Amino acid sequence: MHKGARKPKKNLGVLDIKPCQGRGLRVVQKIGKQDPYIQVEHGVRSQRTKADKNGGQKPRWEDSFKFDIFEGDTVVRVQCLDQNLRDSSLIGHRTIDFSPVLKSHQWDGWFGLTSQGMPAGEVYLEFTYYPAVSSRSELYQDVCKY
Repeated sequence: MHKGARKPKKNLGVLDIKPCQGRGLRVVQKIGKQDPYIQVEHGVRSQRTKADKNGGQKPRWEDSFKFDIFEGDTVVRVQCLDQNLRDSSLIGHRTIDFSPVLKSHQWDGWFGLTSQGMPAGEVYLEFTYYPAVSSRSELYQDVCKY
């Protein structure tokens, strides 16, 4: 490795994120009910749920996303948006440090959103962590646990 080259970050495994539902979401649509969806960004990757048509302030989603995670990258950005015909309107957002799931392997709860510093509702998210297997003996030990 030459001077100034960065050492590759260690692959920690896969993080599965499932946005389940929202409550008390800020209303951004003037006519009719809003069609909320969730967009999750980790590093340079971004994934989104399908919009819950007329989900209003209490949407539900069925999608889940998998992200490869690396040492030192334990943050995701979550945005809730209203899908419109031409563009989307931001309902609220939040940055979440998911490092607790690296120890417990599962973590879920209600996460508050904000928009321009004001509360914008909450979303219920489920996080599941699947650690990287670095050797055959580790894989064998994991299989034997079950």
